[in-house]
Parts: sequence; C-alpha cells; structure tokens
Amino acid sequence: MENNARIRVVNRQTIDGDTDIIEEHGEGIYSHRGGKHYIMYDTDDAEDRSRVTVIAEGRNVRIKRAGSSGGDMLYNTSQKTAFKYRTPYGALDMEINTERICNALNAEPKKLRIKYTLTMQGQRTYNDTEIYVEEI
Repeated sequence: MENNARIRVVNRQTIDGDTDIIEEHGEGIYSHRGGKHYIMYDTDDAEDRSRVTVIAEGRNVRIKRAGSSGGDMLYNTSQKTAFKYRTPYGALDMEINTERICNALNAEPKKLRIKYTLTMQGQRTYNDTEIYVEEI
C-alpha cells in the first residue's frame, strides 16, 4: 500500500574539516512491499527540479535522482560502489564507500541513516545522511 508522506533529508557533509548541513524537504509517497521500502518525492529548488527514489532493503540502499543533475547511487556496507553523476556540464565519476546503514523504516518515527565517504576526482567528502518519513 502506498501512503502519502512528508520527507525530510538532512545531510551533514564534511570536507577538509569544515561541515555543512544540507536539508531537503518534499512531499511524496512511502510504501513497503516485498521486503523493500520505497520513498519517492520531488524536490524543487532554485536551480533544479528532481525526482528522487529511495529503495531500502536490509543493509542496501539505492538512491536514484533524476533531473538536470542526477545519478543512480548504491550504498552497500560490504563493497565500494561507483557511479556517474550527471550535470548539465557533463558527467562526473564518483565512488561511494559506505561505513554504516541504519534502516529504521519499520519503526516510528521512520528513519534511514547512511554514513559514507564520497570520492570525486581525488576529493573525499564525509557524509552522514538521515532521511525521515512522516506518513500523512
């Protein structure tokens, strides 16, 4: 069953010791079927409108972002993964090293947390992303 939901994403991103907090809000759909959790929402900021799909199954998370910028990111604690992040100016090769996934989407409040390092052109950023789902 699909339920309307409010989605809040909080990402703490650290580069060279400096931490920025990036928040994203949207309304969308949450569902749980076949052992997988699905979160789908649209974002709309001044620069880009994106459709985001999150698929969480156990200790694996896939985040697909479609818009003028986007990619298909796989977070897996047992292996590094690579992907291309598309921008209006070209694609960038990136690598994800997932440290930890905490999937509490079966609980209340519904929450998914991913801690990972993102590497792009030799530059590493440390990320701690929390996704909150409130069914409405």
